[in-house]
Formats: sequence, C-alpha cells, structure tokens
Amino acid sequence: YTDTCDIVTISAGGSSNTASDNGDLYYDTYSGGCLNGSTRAMSLGGYSGDNSGNAIDMIQYKLFASTATGTDYGNLRQSNLRTTQGVEDASRGVVAGGYEDSGAGALASIQHFSIEGETAGFTATDSSMDLSEASFFGGGISDGTYGAIVAASADNDSTDRITIQSLSGTATGTANLKIEGNT
Repeated sequence: YTDTCDIVTISAGGSSNTASDNGDLYYDTYSGGCLNGSTRAMSLGGYSGDNSGNAIDMIQYKLFASTATGTDYGNLRQSNLRTTQGVEDASRGVVAGGYEDSGAGALASIQHFSIEGETAGFTATDSSMDLSEASFFGGGISDGTYGAIVAASADNDSTDRITIQSLSGTATGTANLKIEGNT
C-alpha cells in the first residue's frame, strides 16, 4: 500500500502522457472510494494502509496544483465502509453505496458533503435518497449536474442516475452492465 499520488497531464493526441510524482495522501489507504473535480481528488474511507486491517472513515483530499501532502478533510458516517462510489458537482460530493464489514454488507445509502467550506472534522450527511439496489465495487461519473453510480459486483450490475443537488427518494435505475466472464 502506498500514499503516493501521481498526476498525468492529458495532452492533445494522448500518446506521450506520463505520470509524475504529485506528493502524498494524508494517510495511506486501500479499497476506498474516490471522486474528483477540477482542482482536487478525494479519497473516501477504505482500509488503513498500516497492515492493521482496520477500516477507516476518513475523507481526505489532494490538490492537483500542489505537491504538498494531502489533507484530512472529514469523515464518512460509517467508520467501517469500503468500496464506495463517488460523484460530485462544483459544490457537493456524494458517496453512494459501499460495503460495511460489521455485518450490514452491501449498502444502498447515499451521503453527501460540501466540496469546499466544511469545517475540518465534519461528518458527511445522510441523504434521504437510496440507490435502487445495494451497491459496491463500481464507480461513479458525473457531468456536473447528474451522477451515474455504476455497480460492478456478481450480484448487482445496475446503473443508477441521481441529481447531485436534490437527493431524495430512490435513485433512478437506468441500465444494466453486460458482465462477461474471463475466457
């Protein structure tokens, strides 16, 4: 496990892009979620990288324009949450699903926080919205208004659509992935 952050500047044509060292995360983790915007990347929960096997609830961020060490920004609602999916717009980060090791298993819950302006040590807010199915091992993409939460586990291949600024009700299931086995 490592806390190293690399950055890639994507150029026109894309054939000569190489990663360069961009500093370190605040705390090394693995199996967490992530999200990113135009100025920063955020790491969401996961397991501690110190080989203790402890799940953590930390939300940390790393600025793209700086090689300084990342920042401990706040906390997820569950301290034992891993493999979440994240999306964001210019002001709100959304953390969806995940896997809770304490017995709950896969989750359908959605939590959110302010991308900038939270007081250090805050805890994400539980929204009144849930995914259409419990979800972990997937990803999230957004266009700045809508987010797509994509599940990629053996028992869930759904894609849910959310409006990032209005999280209420149940996310709208929009499609299913086509998952093919290894040959």
